[in-house]
Amino acid sequence: SLFSQAILEGMSPVALSAIAMRHRDGGNIRDLWLRGITHISAFGWPFFSFVTILTFPVMRILFGDQWDAAVPVARLICIAAMIGLIDSMTWATLQGNGSVGKYALLQLFTVPTEIAVMIGALAYEHDIIAAGWTAIFGSMLHVSASLYFLNRLADIRLRDVAEAVGKSAALAVLTSIAPALVTLFMQIGPGHLWLPVLIAGGGSGISFILGILVLRHPIADEVRGALTHAQQLVGWPSNPASKRGSTQ
Repeated sequence: SLFSQAILEGMSPVALSAIAMRHRDGGNIRDLWLRGITHISAFGWPFFSFVTILTFPVMRILFGDQWDAAVPVARLICIAAMIGLIDSMTWATLQGNGSVGKYALLQLFTVPTEIAVMIGALAYEHDIIAAGWTAIFGSMLHVSASLYFLNRLADIRLRDVAEAVGKSAALAVLTSIAPALVTLFMQIGPGHLWLPVLIAGGGSGISFILGILVLRHPIADEVRGALTHAQQLVGWPSNPASKRGSTQ
């Protein structure tokens, strides 16, 4: 929910406008969709992989010890969210393309199926952990159904999706190294929460910046622009050598 509020809810109106404009101009929305998924997964997969590895301290810091029993479920929901990010632009794509009926049909198929599976899983397992596994199933189902419609609409194939998110997957692996090492070699528990999270967060942040540059991830251009803007805000010259030359 935090990621959705911070990233996806701000992205959806922009994506909808861009896709609608491309559709009105008679252009192909395929490249636009793939680029959007590349950017979303670049932020989303490292975020959710971090929380998946450090679920306990994150839950303790955010919600307190009364939510300890939810840690295993939260970890599974994070995995479901990582899968579901591939589906994050489906609504904007179908809406912007004038295919609202197809999205309604998609929901009409997936939502009742997810509810039925969850009821069955909870009745069989008698454990809330079944809700986490059902969330993973629901994400896989929704992504599969969405790709079916997107393939018919814009010739978006599974191979195209894999290529679009390949570097994001590598980026998620790189940013997971620091949290994994913290989990292995640091004490994590009551009274030992903030330091492991801060060290892991700092390591993940550095790995994220280095990873997008080394991998030449498409999001690197956006990060360079953000760094340039930050330099301007604090008054650092972007090219001191050229500034000295012009002064002379």
